[in-house]
Amino acid sequence: MSAALHRVDTSDGPVSYRAEPLSARDADTRAAIGALDGPDGTVDASAAVAAWEASLRVPGWNGPRVWAHADLQPGNLLLVGGRLGAVIDLGCPGLG
Repeated sequence: MSAALHRVDTSDGPVSYRAEPLSARDADTRAAIGALDGPDGTVDASAAVAAWEASLRVPGWNGPRVWAHADLQPGNLLLVGGRLGAVIDLGCPGLG
């Protein structure tokens, strides 16, 4: 699926809002982590911040934009014999 989708012309495609650099979400992510930190220990904010900061250090994609499924969650993935067989629900495609 992915290889076939990547061969589709991208000249008029919309850029997915989910394709923005992680740095564009930094302030909101840090605020969300801070809001979840609490005395009950539900979220280890320091561990979450460390994971977030490690993610920010990963180099961004330098290649050409390609079509991508922007809503990869368990309900949109079909397994066949324990392997990915299909991605469904293409209601959120865009260039990424």
